Amino acid sequence: METLEGQENRHGWLAERMMHYEFFHYANWEHRIEQMMVTLSEIPDEKSITIWCGSNADEQVGLRFVLYLLRKRATPIRVINVTDTLEREPDDHLYNESPFPLSMGVVHSKEIERFIKRSEDELYVVCMEDRRRYEREWLELSEQDSVLRLWDNDRIVHVPEDYLDQALLDMISKIQLADNLGFVNTGKIIGQALTQWSQPRSDTFLEYRIQYLIAHGKLDFQGMPGMMNRYAVRIKE
Repeated sequence: METLEGQENRHGWLAERMMHYEFFHYANWEHRIEQMMVTLSEIPDEKSITIWCGSNADEQVGLRFVLYLLRKRATPIRVINVTDTLEREPDDHLYNESPFPLSMGVVHSKEIERFIKRSEDELYVVCMEDRRRYEREWLELSEQDSVLRLWDNDRIVHVPEDYLDQALLDMISKIQLADNLGFVNTGKIIGQALTQWSQPRSDTFLEYRIQYLIAHGKLDFQGMPGMMNRYAVRIKE
């Protein structure tokens, strides 16, 4: 992703497979990779940098990518892993929502503020040895052709693109039986996968795999594919 060729390859792969990718890609300019690279390069040396992430493959890959882009920066860089740092106790009012926040997306802004005020002097500064290790790991990742990665035992694991397919089929079958349904709303399937599985997954990737299963005769559908909550699927008989 640090090269123009890599960005174009990534864009092409996603545009071919992910519904509505083109719209969000062009409408969300500030968060496109090339723009984020520019933003990072323009951070003055006197400014402090703290990278927030969680114990999931997306953010761990992103951590390595950002540290690689900042490899020439001599001033300290701090990292906070919210999964390790913000593990909640059962009496915390947020515990029922997410007992162990696996990603930044489920951490409330007030909780981040509370943590910063409490632990500002205890933030982890990444030593140069670890920074170089993360940089090497990014270069290794960038050479891999794998499409799907998981976070397992504190490391990034490469798995086949169809790794989640059987789990999706099992979930659809289970919902059909439990609710006595013929067809199951796709939004419901993806919602349960996102909340019940042990690691965060992309809803767009999950829908891509559901549509792959439809195209390859594993699922029947009715409704309007491409509009997640307006079509339903069932195990093909």
